[in-house]
Amino acid sequence: MIQVGPDARVWVLVKADGHWRRLAEGRKASVMRLKDDQAVLLVLMDERMHGELLFMKEGDSALIPIRRFFPEEGILSVPPSGARLDWVQGKDGDLAKGFSRLILWTCDLNGHVTGPRTLTPPDIDNRPGCFVSTVVSCYDSTGNPYFRSRPQGSDWRGPYALKGVLPEGERVFAAAPLEAPDWGKIVGRTMLQPKQFYPFPGNSRDVIPP
Repeated sequence: MIQVGPDARVWVLVKADGHWRRLAEGRKASVMRLKDDQAVLLVLMDERMHGELLFMKEGDSALIPIRRFFPEEGILSVPPSGARLDWVQGKDGDLAKGFSRLILWTCDLNGHVTGPRTLTPPDIDNRPGCFVSTVVSCYDSTGNPYFRSRPQGSDWRGPYALKGVLPEGERVFAAAPLEAPDWGKIVGRTMLQPKQFYPFPGNSRDVIPP
């Protein structure tokens, strides 16, 4: 991508057969590099600041709308490795009250989608639980996603639990009431935040992490 012109427009270019070809342009963009630049996620915004989430892997000749892989409604999370895309819908609730179900799809960098998989929250403190968000709360060092939950009707103080989606199945990790949980110690693994988008153009000294 390059920034050109007095109005700071962003052009997305691809090089094929030794020649550069313009794929798209917009007013601003946000970028996420995936798995050592094997692919990229791009949000390209127009003059009205409406954006579309786009995907492109090495060897592609066009940007692919993310809706080609997933339902239109959902929230994207990406593990720190950038090796896949996680798409989550919340059901039977909202952000204020929590969700009684999450629907999870995953997509690898070759466009192979698995899912949907339905996740239900655990009971917490002998009360029915709810998921607090459709965003993956954290990933462990091997890329397994974890979703945070709390009792229905409780406030931000919790208590909280994590539901992990592991190769051997789902597992729940509970924190002691009235304590700020150290999930790394509770789970017994290094816990990492999902990858982030970075604005383009940003500070000229900034480097977008791989």
